[in-house]
Amino acid sequence: MDQPPHIPRPRLVLSVGIVGHRANKLLGSDWSPIESTLRRIYGLIDDGLADVARCGAAAFYSQEPPLVRLISGLAVGADTLGFRAAPGRWQREAILPMPRGEYARD
Repeated sequence: MDQPPHIPRPRLVLSVGIVGHRANKLLGSDWSPIESTLRRIYGLIDDGLADVARCGAAAFYSQEPPLVRLISGLAVGADTLGFRAAPGRWQREAILPMPRGEYARD
């Protein structure tokens, strides 16, 4: 009797959303501590995913490194700060509330 084909294991993927105030609502704010805090939080997310990968996740997920998707509306302010602070290996995705050209003009 033939063996059934191997079903590949999925990659471990985590989607993280970020949303916040636009820059005009945060006038006079010092962005440095916010960006530093975001970098620390992102590091904790990476550490947590690495722990999951080491603790038996191989039974459920592929051997590929975990993928983190950062999703945002990309408004100027907290959203763009969150994108800027994200690790370079993270995938960034923007959900725009209007067509790209109109959004760029806004």
